[in-house]
Amino acid sequence: MKKLSVILVVLVFLTFANVSLTQASIESAQTISSVVLIQAYFSETEGVSGSGFFISSDGFILTNSHVVINEETKEPSSEIYICTVEDEYSQPVCKYMAAVVSYDTTLDLALLVIAGEINESGELVQ
Repeated sequence: MKKLSVILVVLVFLTFANVSLTQASIESAQTISSVVLIQAYFSETEGVSGSGFFISSDGFILTNSHVVINEETKEPSSEIYICTVEDEYSQPVCKYMAAVVSYDTTLDLALLVIAGEINESGELVQ
């Protein structure tokens, strides 16, 4: 059931986002702002980093489930930071937190959504 829901959600977003799947070429500079660094923490000592990318302008991100799902408990991380870059020369800035919408460990896919922005004092602003 999870597999079907992840696939359906991704297809619906691609459909409504007017994304052309037949576009022949995309310059790398056009994709930099859509690629994100994901840092998920399962405890104070256990964390995982991975990558993902925005699939819609309203904050949905596609990534691998092994980045945000604890392998032992099979539960999603409750502390997921999203880090973005301005251009190919800048360092990632972790200014968003995300939540898991859906995942499928068989397909190794997870759909995240931005839950809020982190202000300068480190607090989540929704």
